[in-house]
Amino acid sequence: PGFLSKFFSPRGLVYVENWGQPGLKVPVLGFEDGQDLSITLPVERGLIVGDTGNNTIRLIDLTPAIPIVGTLSGHAGEPGTAPAVGADAIPVADARYNTPLGMAMDPGDSSILITDAKNNVIRRLTQSLEVTTAFDGFFEPAGMTFDDNGRLFIADTRNHLIKVFENGELKVLAGKQGIAGSKDSLFSSESTFNNPSGLQWMGDNLRLVVSDTGNHA
Repeated sequence: PGFLSKFFSPRGLVYVENWGQPGLKVPVLGFEDGQDLSITLPVERGLIVGDTGNNTIRLIDLTPAIPIVGTLSGHAGEPGTAPAVGADAIPVADARYNTPLGMAMDPGDSSILITDAKNNVIRRLTQSLEVTTAFDGFFEPAGMTFDDNGRLFIADTRNHLIKVFENGELKVLAGKQGIAGSKDSLFSSESTFNNPSGLQWMGDNLRLVVSDTGNHA
């Protein structure tokens, strides 16, 4: 049961409904995950969690009266980097992470994007339980969020940048590469941040909200 499970500094999470390719199973590995059983996909209601300190991605099945926790991807105590940039998709059990932080669900196919911070990449975990490297070229990325039109915003934390992926292109939206600061500006390219981490799309009224961690703002 979920109350027997253990985590190590969990960070990002995504709520899912009817998620996963039917018939696939997510293992529940020993005491840390509750008991020896598995979660059969799809999950009617669940949470996908970045178990940051364990370098794993966990699945909490909220459908039963007592939730069940399984290890969706990675292996506790084995930080690593897999798959490589440009490599083919690999099974979730073979994927390795190093400090997974932010998570966001792609509204197009309901795959889960994961900021693999210490590997400086963004992973994509699909409903068919495969993992690819979606983007590279970051410096310890953290939070992510999608807007109402499917644009993906990423906090490139140690580069002090906010990036956006739209129309097939990843580009800088705000901040200056490698320059920490606290400057506001009518022009996003002139603004500066200090280790921005959390992001949340708030709709047309507030739009994109940034947790500018190093500036305590």
